Amino acid sequence: MRTIERIRNYLETEKKSGRILPGGRLPSYHELMKIGEGSYATVLTSMKKLQAEGLVEIRNGSGSFLAGGKTLKICISHTSSTISSETFAALLSRHAESAGLNMEFDVRDSVVSSSLNLKRMIQQYDALFFIQNQDQIYAKHVQPQLLFSFRECEQLLEPMEYSGKLMEFFPYLPFTHTVSQIGVNSGLLKKVGFSMEQLTPDFLWWNEFREACSKHRIAPIAMHWRESELFFMKYFFPLLLSFVPFERERYWGMKPLFTTDAGLHFLQLLKTMPFSKTFRESEFYKNASVFQFALGSWIALQNNHPEWPQIKIRDLEIIPHRDAAGHKICYSATDCIGTFLRDDLSAADRGRLRELLSLLLSHEFQLEYCNKTGMLSFRKEIAPTDYAWNKDGRWNAFFPEPDSFICFSQEIFPDVLYSVLSSLLEGFLFYGIDLENTAKRMDDKKKFEYLHFKREFANG
Repeated sequence: MRTIERIRNYLETEKKSGRILPGGRLPSYHELMKIGEGSYATVLTSMKKLQAEGLVEIRNGSGSFLAGGKTLKICISHTSSTISSETFAALLSRHAESAGLNMEFDVRDSVVSSSLNLKRMIQQYDALFFIQNQDQIYAKHVQPQLLFSFRECEQLLEPMEYSGKLMEFFPYLPFTHTVSQIGVNSGLLKKVGFSMEQLTPDFLWWNEFREACSKHRIAPIAMHWRESELFFMKYFFPLLLSFVPFERERYWGMKPLFTTDAGLHFLQLLKTMPFSKTFRESEFYKNASVFQFALGSWIALQNNHPEWPQIKIRDLEIIPHRDAAGHKICYSATDCIGTFLRDDLSAADRGRLRELLSLLLSHEFQLEYCNKTGMLSFRKEIAPTDYAWNKDGRWNAFFPEPDSFICFSQEIFPDVLYSVLSSLLEGFLFYGIDLENTAKRMDDKKKFEYLHFKREFANG
């Protein structure tokens, strides 16, 4: 073992035991020569490297100290509805204190909408951490500052499932995710004369089911649309993937997608769904509709929980989206971490922030956070039944199977194409544009985006 490794191990052991606190004076270099089993010159070089790593602070004329004497003020911008700001702050503080990081956390349920607003906020804190859904964080016009190199991120994400895909989020770090599956009110389903066994992935039962719902005056699904509000096609993507399995050339290339028989079937199915200007998706939570097509794993904790009194679904069952071959489709909405730092932070303080990021992705923190929120960790060693809310396997539908297809929303289409396709779909569903014309235009726009990307890549 090298001298620097012996000294690092010694300092980390002393820090964890509490024998040396953040900001505490370290042994002299002569004592470190014995601990590290190296010469004075080797210890001097090692300490400079450990300072660059952020583990120690060297003050000329005063000595060397364990980093972390100054309390770092961290603002966490967290927009998830799965955990309160107070609960998240308490969780962060407890884990950071155990790790000896000496930090204060201000957790806010907010989004920074501009670079100017970001600059104002960073003056009040040592660092800002954004922990937000990928769709929100990708919309930012500011780039996060890097605490890890690309290679270091690869090493940090190595214990994660789908680590190759997760690296596509770089320079953001993936935190946790939820998988959207189909929520079914089995009591209402039975009331209209249908059983869970009849719900096949091809949706050939849909028209008969819709007629049965009409006779019983029960909404088949709660779907909201209003002219003055944005319309998002992403809500329907797990459904599209069940009709047209993902194929790179079909979704990203020149092969037709929406003009295929399966693509047309998908569009026709959406046309038969009852959209309402007053009946929102949340009506499913009040037992007013049979289906919710995009229900996340957080429902395992929030349903019939006193903290979420608006969610009281009786007879809730979850069935996964599947393709024609029976493979489960796991459409992931991922919360990512972006970091923004004060320019005057020392190397030691940056080192502590690196430790905080590592802590956020650690097994212990991830499992406790997911147990409180119903979110899923990407860590390979955390099994479905390790989650406190899934000890009995009640919610296994949310977890990938060995042959599942898992995808992230930005993996299917870029945001600009999502917007264009959403507008074309809205025209078909609500403004009388015919089926064939809509499907052709959607495929044309998809091909244009592909050709545009090829030109950009070739010129890059």
